[in-house]
Amino acid sequence: MKMAEKRVRKSHAPADRLLAGIVQALENDREDHKKTCRSLLEGGPFQCEVMPLFELTSNDIAPLRAECLAFLRSLIGARNRDYSEGFSTTGAITFSAVALHGRVYVEAKGSVRDALVLQLIGLLQVAGVERLRLCGAQFADGRACGRLFVRTHKQENCSRTCQNRAFMRRQREAAQREIEELRLGRERAAQRRRRMERT
Repeated sequence: MKMAEKRVRKSHAPADRLLAGIVQALENDREDHKKTCRSLLEGGPFQCEVMPLFELTSNDIAPLRAECLAFLRSLIGARNRDYSEGFSTTGAITFSAVALHGRVYVEAKGSVRDALVLQLIGLLQVAGVERLRLCGAQFADGRACGRLFVRTHKQENCSRTCQNRAFMRRQREAAQREIEELRLGRERAAQRRRRMERT
């Protein structure tokens, strides 16, 4: 990535909102991932050039998307360990300070892939990895959704659909427990009656 003749103005969106949008877009198969990469390059903590991104094709972006998702999933698994899987750059990255609009930014120069890796890691550090989650809502066949999402407020699932799915599952389980408790109560009452009849 060479010095851009057109500099990207930094986004003012909070890092957690940007990370949530990036993660949601990466998880979506129908999403335009070139647009997602552009958002990450423009909104991440470093000043990066966006122009070479247009040279990339969907075939170039697909493996990077898969690598980013694998890395994010490994971060969630790393909460129970001391480390996660590695996610490295392929070439050298040069950092420099750039004054833009009365502020100083750190500019990263390297390949587009390396800039995306750097922006994602920087964004995770700013937003906080602890907000990254896997959706635990279960489908009717018992499989978990397993989609990545960034937790906001008290959110426990990746989408409203999964939130509804989890709520309905809890409701069904509560109804099953209630039915089971009634059945056990009837059995105990029948046992008490039989004991009383014997005496």
